[in-house]
Amino acid sequence: MSETERNMADIYLVLLLGLSDGETEVRRRCEGPKVTRQAVLLASMAAAELLLFPEDLNRLPGSSIRWRISGGPSGYVNYTWYRANASIEANMLVSYISSPPSWIPGPANAGWENVTQKGYLTITELEFGDAGNYSIVVTGIEGSQEDTGQIQVWGKPDSYSVSPARDNHGIQEVGAISCL
Repeated sequence: MSETERNMADIYLVLLLGLSDGETEVRRRCEGPKVTRQAVLLASMAAAELLLFPEDLNRLPGSSIRWRISGGPSGYVNYTWYRANASIEANMLVSYISSPPSWIPGPANAGWENVTQKGYLTITELEFGDAGNYSIVVTGIEGSQEDTGQIQVWGKPDSYSVSPARDNHGIQEVGAISCL
């Protein structure tokens, strides 16, 4: 390319370099007849992966839970919890919208489910019917993420007995448990 052709047109070169902290650096270099310019743009990439902590909960009837989350979109977000695997309107328990702050109970809300400003699900006075899968959808400017976990509600027998199992050779290591 001759010097004249270079003077008549700008040449743009864009380099995308992945950075370890979740950002992408975009460099744009413009070459013109007398000036070389360089601009750097930092663009935020997707948020950390949304996770329930712990993924599964095991509780007794009458107890309460606070199910924590980590990761996911940040800033002005909407936290919505659903009962069952499907995040559909009929399964919605409760939603929290951060701006302006507001809580919206869903059709599946029985009155003891709530969500905190950090997106944690709280359920007071667990019953056997509360066992099952729960999903959370966190939506923000960066997009939305979803995760699903399971609550198990275990019964405690009123009384039980433990007796060793016997065979012809004496007491075995395995015992028998029976609920009375």
